[in-house]
Amino acid sequence: SYCQLYENVEIVKTPGHTYDDISVIVATMMDGKLTRVAITGDLFEREEDIHDAKIWEEVGDKSLRNMQARSRFMMIRLVDYIIPGHGKMFKITEQHKRLVEAQVNGPGPSSTTEPPAK
Repeated sequence: SYCQLYENVEIVKTPGHTYDDISVIVATMMDGKLTRVAITGDLFEREEDIHDAKIWEEVGDKSLRNMQARSRFMMIRLVDYIIPGHGKMFKITEQHKRLVEAQVNGPGPSSTTEPPAK
């Protein structure tokens, strides 16, 4: 679900780390090209969690892992750069897209059928 704040700023629901998470996407000019940058909070902890899913799986709400994997996959296809919750901004590559897709469709995140930890 999207909310357009301004012509170049939108808010996107990205549940997963928690149920109420949102991300902000800003369209801006970078190097003479229109570029979409997402400020994602802990949807992405840092760039390394794309290569090692355990980084984000271990810190979020375990009952929402599959939802977070889907939100990450949606977001990584929408933008050119991500500013994660705990790291430097990074440029999205085709490898990033493939790895995040595998976390949704492959042997990625654990099932959410187990009851939430109390």
